Amino acid sequence: MLKNKFFEAIRYLIVGLVCQSIDLFITLIFLSIANNLFLANSFGYLIASTIAYFLHLKYTFKSKSRRYFLINRILKFISACLLGIILGFIILKILINLGIGIKIAKIIQLWLIAFTQYIFNSLITFKR
Repeated sequence: MLKNKFFEAIRYLIVGLVCQSIDLFITLIFLSIANNLFLANSFGYLIASTIAYFLHLKYTFKSKSRRYFLINRILKFISACLLGIILGFIILKILINLGIGIKIAKIIQLWLIAFTQYIFNSLITFKR
């Protein structure tokens, strides 16, 4: 059981790194275009989270179900995403107000949100 949780956490980390890279890339592009931190951060987060849902479902938590669109699971995942957007924006604003540059602040924010998302998703969204 402990060994399975360890490898699950490693898979979550790998998927998370891929999705966080996508989030960072999209956020920085939209920030340079729209110059709106909240919209850029939200858009990057939502796109990366959509990709993360499917990767976590099949790769991280190894769901055998072919039913990708279970309403209950999707609602839990969306709740986790909304929590992530709100917390992420608060963390980002605090870090920027502390004088940390946007790129470093975004990377710190991504790691903090990844930790909270793993806890939420492993205990609630993808609970077996």
